[in-house]
Amino acid sequence: SLAPKTGPDPMHGKVVCAACHASSDLGADLRAILPRCVACHAPEYADYAGAWVSIILHEAHRAREATEGAEEREAIERIERLAPHNFQFAHQWLSAIRGE
Repeated sequence: SLAPKTGPDPMHGKVVCAACHASSDLGADLRAILPRCVACHAPEYADYAGAWVSIILHEAHRAREATEGAEEREAIERIERLAPHNFQFAHQWLSAIRGE
């Protein structure tokens, strides 16, 4: 597997998915969900999370352009879905794909 060895999502086991995601959120844009972050975090957390996701999506786009392997492309798609949940893991995984 291309995934680095790291812990699960920092919120894993601490909150249920529904605390942040309503059933109507499936496929929702991140901007629709970020305001819920401030219910548990400081107001600026929503800005931080938005920036983290933007960084990961930009890095994922660059990685996709630089690779042709099916396994790498599948990993990049998973990273894009993971970005809002575990920035550190997503960043490490992209670095591993790029061979850094």
